[in-house]
Amino acid sequence: MNKEYDVVVIGAGILGASTAYHMLNAHPDMKILVIDREMVAQGNTSKSVAMVRDTFTSQPSFALAASTIAAFKEIDKETDGAIALNRMMYLWLFTSDQTAKNKPAINRLLGAGVDVELLSADKLAEYASCMRLTPDDEESLAYGIPPIDSGLLCRNCYALDPIAVTQYYIDKFRAAGGETLLGKEVIDFVRRPVTPLCYEGDEIPGQPFSTQQQQAAGVKLADGTEIKAETTIIAAGAWSRELTDKFGKGSLISPKKRQWFYVEGNDLAPLLELPAFGNEDGCLPFTILPQGIYMKASKEGGFYVALADDVGREISLDTTPERQYFIDDIHPFIKGYFPAFEAVTIKAMDAGSYCYDEIYRTPVVDWIHDGIMLVSGASGSGIMKADAIGRVATHRQEVGRVSNMQMHNYLQLPGDLIVDIEDYSIRGRSRIEPEQLVI
Repeated sequence: MNKEYDVVVIGAGILGASTAYHMLNAHPDMKILVIDREMVAQGNTSKSVAMVRDTFTSQPSFALAASTIAAFKEIDKETDGAIALNRMMYLWLFTSDQTAKNKPAINRLLGAGVDVELLSADKLAEYASCMRLTPDDEESLAYGIPPIDSGLLCRNCYALDPIAVTQYYIDKFRAAGGETLLGKEVIDFVRRPVTPLCYEGDEIPGQPFSTQQQQAAGVKLADGTEIKAETTIIAAGAWSRELTDKFGKGSLISPKKRQWFYVEGNDLAPLLELPAFGNEDGCLPFTILPQGIYMKASKEGGFYVALADDVGREISLDTTPERQYFIDDIHPFIKGYFPAFEAVTIKAMDAGSYCYDEIYRTPVVDWIHDGIMLVSGASGSGIMKADAIGRVATHRQEVGRVSNMQMHNYLQLPGDLIVDIEDYSIRGRSRIEPEQLVI
């Protein structure tokens, strides 16, 4: 392959697919290539529990999420439900301390018109009598499992099929003339000097030298192929850091291991029949326990349960699921609040990586070097912000690598939401107020 491209996108997950689609949609004459060492959406995108929500107190995050929900609704309508968008809702369970801590955030959401409601313990008991609000059995007391004081019901929140929505973007991208190269691994960048050195009319061999200003000019594949490109976009999720390191540029991105387990049990049926919450399937909403464990009902009758470590685990790209992790770190707490999980059986399990910006936990969409744009760091909310992130990356490309006109930085997103793309730059993110409501 000796072709040259305007843009090469590394990563055929949800962020890479959205970015490539929106960029080609805005510039049909561009030659754009998407490369991935696997197939479409087979990295962390495929391992997501795939929930989208608009419950963000930070305006830059809210705008990305709310506009993406609006876009997904249109895609679901266009594809006649192919992406399986389902208004499952969120239910955030709080202890009394968490209720007090999160009150300002909840009031802020209500003031912004976000569709949330704080349910009292009595209301939770009315809606879901199968929930044990005060775990008082011996094991729960030994684990120090605290009582539930309230629950935040978030209504404009959806489940969807992460592979289907990623494939939608790739299919639209290909139909518009975009190209994909799957099963090929990028291992390095093609480098060139900004100003080549010549001697007696010929370029001096061996350039670029360390003393020269360098720019990226494409990518090198594991099989030795070089692909030239004016712009290379790194959208490889948790693996982005490996690529930025190759160029000698830090990214602030760290992988954080997240494990999910699909469980089934004979006693789970009552949790699938809770119409009082008002979601589409009449089941328990996507529920987050006070410990950060989250659970999602499946149409097959079981539940996906998952947890990501905060501290105590080495930062790495290890994605090996651990059965003992469910036994020790998840099961005691989930059965404490929901006794129906007492005798569940693990039917499947997997692990992936959240892609964390440890400092700001806001997506990075910025040039990190001449010719290289980073689209990453979605911190576990990649799918729920994906459509908007692709639009921001496209606008970033349009504005150019350097802009002195502040008005050029503003972008209108679906749902009549306006963002300043500098909020997602490496330097600009420091001005964003930290998100107050996080798992």
